[in-house]
Amino acid sequence: LVAMNLAPVVILRSIVGGPHFWAVIGYDDELEQFLLVNPLQNSAIRMIYDDFESGWNAASNRRSCLLISARATTPEQLRTNLSRYLPEEMLMNLKIRD
Repeated sequence: LVAMNLAPVVILRSIVGGPHFWAVIGYDDELEQFLLVNPLQNSAIRMIYDDFESGWNAASNRRSCLLISARATTPEQLRTNLSRYLPEEMLMNLKIRD
């Protein structure tokens, strides 16, 4: 989603506290890190992929994200765009609601 210039909002649970909202605004595959912004506190952090995965799994038993976009996008358009990045099996397991 980030590669598509969308900033998904996710809920992550940190080791030092409860769940927090974060917008994923960038990533670095070489360093295996995400760049996250807390929209409520206007703060940014970098988080390695493994820590992100752990925090996302700990926050909810249903991993999900929220997309807020100025562009109107249908579920079909989103699925088509994601097909460039995701394997078919993962794409088929996505539940997209508008």
